[in-house]
Amino acid sequence: MKSLSVNLASFLLAGMMMFVGVSCSDDDKEKVTEMTGIEFVGDDVILWEGSAAPKDVLAVAIQPPDASTDALLAMVQWSSNNPSVVAIANGVFTVVGSGVATVTASLMGETAFVNVYVPVASLTTQEGTVNLRLSGTGQASVIWDAGGDVEQLDLTAGGVTCSRSFTAAATRTVYVAGGEGLKSVTFSGNEATAAQVNPLSKLTYLNCADNQLNAAALTAVIGGLPGYPANSGTGTINLGDNPGASAIDESAVTGKGWQFETDDLPEIIVSPNPASVEQGQSQMFTAVLSTEPDRGLTSDEVEWTVSKDGNSNTFIDANGMLHVMSEEAATTVTVTATLKSDGRVSGTATVTVTASVLPTLAVTPNPVNMQRGESKMFTAVLSTAPDTELTSMDVDWTVSGKVGNTNTYIDARGSLTIAPDETATTLTVTATLISDERVSGTATVTILKPTITVSPATASVQKGGEQEFEAILTNADYLPQEIEWSLPDKESSTNTYVRSGLLAVMLDETATTLTVRAALAFDKSIFGEAKVTITDPPAPSVTSVTVSPKTATVEKGGQSQQFVATVVVTGGASQEVTWSLHTATGQPYNNPNSANIHDGLLSVMATETNTTLIVRATAVDDNSKWDEATVTITNPPAPAVISVTVSPETATVTRGGNPFQFTATVVVTGGASQEVNWSVTGNANPGTTINANGQLTVTPNEPPTTTTLTVRATAVDDNSKWDEATVTIN
Repeated sequence: MKSLSVNLASFLLAGMMMFVGVSCSDDDKEKVTEMTGIEFVGDDVILWEGSAAPKDVLAVAIQPPDASTDALLAMVQWSSNNPSVVAIANGVFTVVGSGVATVTASLMGETAFVNVYVPVASLTTQEGTVNLRLSGTGQASVIWDAGGDVEQLDLTAGGVTCSRSFTAAATRTVYVAGGEGLKSVTFSGNEATAAQVNPLSKLTYLNCADNQLNAAALTAVIGGLPGYPANSGTGTINLGDNPGASAIDESAVTGKGWQFETDDLPEIIVSPNPASVEQGQSQMFTAVLSTEPDRGLTSDEVEWTVSKDGNSNTFIDANGMLHVMSEEAATTVTVTATLKSDGRVSGTATVTVTASVLPTLAVTPNPVNMQRGESKMFTAVLSTAPDTELTSMDVDWTVSGKVGNTNTYIDARGSLTIAPDETATTLTVTATLISDERVSGTATVTILKPTITVSPATASVQKGGEQEFEAILTNADYLPQEIEWSLPDKESSTNTYVRSGLLAVMLDETATTLTVRAALAFDKSIFGEAKVTITDPPAPSVTSVTVSPKTATVEKGGQSQQFVATVVVTGGASQEVTWSLHTATGQPYNNPNSANIHDGLLSVMATETNTTLIVRATAVDDNSKWDEATVTITNPPAPAVISVTVSPETATVTRGGNPFQFTATVVVTGGASQEVNWSVTGNANPGTTINANGQLTVTPNEPPTTTTLTVRATAVDDNSKWDEATVTIN
């Protein structure tokens, strides 16, 4: 809104003015495209009940000024938000009743508004206050408010006294409505010029001959009418640059005071009300006028504010969205919606601020065991969305508890890597919600200590002997596996050694015990040990001899049977044996042409007459240590053909095509021949033949009438044993 230039005397005369439409020229159309906005020429307006608004009181201006034409002004659309105060019909503005109305002018999508204040008439004789209205045109209107005896008012400007006496002099307060709002002016009355008048019969306008009113004795304080901001100060009151004006007919408004009934103002209803909002959450509020409950007010119409704790960042945006910060300390805040066009019209909602119930954040796996050098992925979910894994855009991952400057770390995806040289036994993985650092979750990680176990843990090794050891790693799956073997307590200068787990004790070893150590080459602090007792070797001795198998059956005719002797010795005795044959009665066998044994291999000839032979193995170093096996000698079976099988059993062969190969499998006993004789039948041409090797050839001259052949294989040693295959000719 802009400062209003109003001829106050003119609009208080109360007339009616019609806005007349004009035709639109081409120039008017061009001006439309140049228009950037519309606004009222002046500020808020005060009218009397029953009057009409003159054209110059509710005047609008088109911006920029050179875009304004009468045709465009005639197109302005007018509306009132309170027709019970100001009614608009066919372009005529009529003041209907007391109160406040907002008049809106609209043109080509642009709007402007102005408030119209209508006082109520009053004939009360209660003590009241003299009010001074500065219109900016050089006139000051002195209006008697609420009736009662008032005093003389002296206003001096440029040596010319503009005065109107009401009653005897004293000190009183007047109200001045100027460009900055209503001012309370305290002044000293002039008793010398006092005159008696009837205070109920006059409403007077003071006309001064100069622009300035001397304010040396005046103290200005903002206050009075609703909707004006508070301020204070002293100085000169400027009445403008048009001092000329005439008084109005006082009798027309006899006895009317200036008073507003604020009960007639519309209310703003804020919803929801009351409301409850959790710390860290938001709530949308809406506002409607009580006179228009079905239309929500927009951010262009209302201003939203919120009372809150002074140290919080709680705020409400222009659209009515309240954002309660997580640190808000107030238990109750008040949301206020104020009508921008009339600051007196507002509404509130009471908001209870509840403590935020934070979601929990679960980190998995938890708890978990890990090894040095291992990597493991952790995930985080909110209790409010347990099926949705949070990403690196949602949470920050950290790890605590590591020792020293190790390279243990967790990346943005939640993958924890424990450094191979990490010495901590416990770590804590933490996931923190980026949007609210109060929400976090942890997982406990136990780092398993890597160990090496040497097996066997104890051993007894003779001098000159060996012992194999094994290093068993536990909780070291992700570390370098190379093992270094050593004898940390070996003091002798002998060549006793351990390599790759094999301990070799030399004969000249003087130590009675040794420690075998297996350590990780990567970290020698990780090791395991075995204790070895060194003993002197015993005297050479054969403990036992065992022959295997213990029984066997061998056919005459050169069949063989292998025997094995196992010799258990101590003290480095020989494990060699001497093999020999004996009869069933235990007598030495002395017919090597019929049966013999060499290195445990028994051969029996066809001429052997014994049905049983004894195989003996005797220890070379101790002939008292021996073992035996019993061999049954059998005659070979008579030669016989068991069966003949031809393969394939069926075949398809092309006339004049490549030869087709058949095979015959002959099962025999007693050394019978496995040879067969091949033959073919069913052929009409002698050129179709099968050779001795079973290869069938079908001559191209085999007549078409020959469709099948029969191939037969007959055993050479038994012609009763044969088999056949069927051949289809195509």
